[in-house]
Amino acid sequence: GCPLATPFGVMEGAYQMVAESGDKFEAKIAPFTLSEPYTVH
Repeated sequence: GCPLATPFGVMEGAYQMVAESGDKFEAKIAPFTLSEPYTVH
């Protein structure tokens, strides 16, 4: 799990990866929400 400082949040980012050919590339992760289960806002 990931401890959250607030009940709601957003994460986004990227993974730096290496293809079988040896070429490096970035796999971007679109923003997504995080929230505590059963929390009403």
